[in-house]
Amino acid sequence: QHTDVAALVASGDVNLAYLFVGGLDVPPVALDLYLGTLNVPNWANGVVSRMMTAVDTVLAEGPEGMIVAGLPDMALTPG
Repeated sequence: QHTDVAALVASGDVNLAYLFVGGLDVPPVALDLYLGTLNVPNWANGVVSRMMTAVDTVLAEGPEGMIVAGLPDMALTPG
């Protein structure tokens, strides 16, 4: 996906990129997280590494801007 966006930026068809992080990272590991069997530091490092790859790939093509957003901490979200 990030390479497709980078190609759009490079071609001039896109000048602002948006990356939403977190929606698909937690469900595959939710049970292990709940059971306490997930190596959280390793998992988090993998998520961050993939994020940085996506951001670096897109930014290398020179968009005017890039927004990176993520899921809020639901324990701190009212309601």
